[in-house]
Amino acid sequence: MNIDYVIGSLQKWEQIRQNSPALLNYLNQGNCFKFTNHHYPESSNYRHAYPGIYEGKLKMFVIPSAYDNKLTKDIASYIEVCDVFYDPMPIYNPMHKNDRISFVTAERRVDRWDEDYTKWVPKKVATKEGIFQAFAIPSQDFETNIVKVRFGLQQDKGIENPENFNADMIVACDDGTKVYEDFSTPVPPYGKDTPASGFYLLSQA
Repeated sequence: MNIDYVIGSLQKWEQIRQNSPALLNYLNQGNCFKFTNHHYPESSNYRHAYPGIYEGKLKMFVIPSAYDNKLTKDIASYIEVCDVFYDPMPIYNPMHKNDRISFVTAERRVDRWDEDYTKWVPKKVATKEGIFQAFAIPSQDFETNIVKVRFGLQQDKGIENPENFNADMIVACDDGTKVYEDFSTPVPPYGKDTPASGFYLLSQA
């Protein structure tokens, strides 16, 4: 996709970040996307996943963090455009020694999204940082070439209430092994490992 279309899609998301009904209209389109883990010459600590709106559809735009900067030539060639779709299947996994979070934890976070995101969005919009503009997903989360990423909600301070949830992404291998990963960070707020300066595409939106 042309970089102008990518930036335009991110701008459309930015324009509705304070509009709960509009956000819900797009988030209603799905709870999941699939991503192909391409291998590039320069290693990246993270994959940056940006929500955007293209031709009336919610998309996720994923780029390795090492290429998410103004010095990257033909930056669009490093961006994968992922369709967001509804996955009705409950996540499933037998016990797996390599899971970074347990199946029970992964399942609960996914269920929270499916059950409570319509309540969570208006409450999140009303906060200082507002709804997410992007996610930083550690590259170590991608165990296979193709992964399935489900939206989730994680407890904050151990309180089971939508007011105390944070957006989350649950990464699972799409080859049947289903190793669950979870170190994703939504931005804002920004932090030491996820500074605003590292999200170049946002500066253009």
